[in-house]
Amino acid sequence: MAQIELHPAFVWDCDECGRQNFERAIIPPFQSKADEERAREMLDITSEEGFPVIAPFNVSCRRCGTQFETDVTQIYGDDNGA
Repeated sequence: MAQIELHPAFVWDCDECGRQNFERAIIPPFQSKADEERAREMLDITSEEGFPVIAPFNVSCRRCGTQFETDVTQIYGDDNGA
């Protein structure tokens, strides 16, 4: 059986039309292994858990075109240190 590469992504539902949408996560291009390790440390991510990714701050529904800002506080916390 052929193999394919999986990419990290975020799933969200459109509040206007109800369509399920997927947005590919942004994987930052690190200049060095040390930079990647610093990012892992800041985000408290071990190498066994995966790698640092960035969520999109704006998305657009593939069906109806409605645009939304994303609530990334559940991923990154809020300004109050959550």
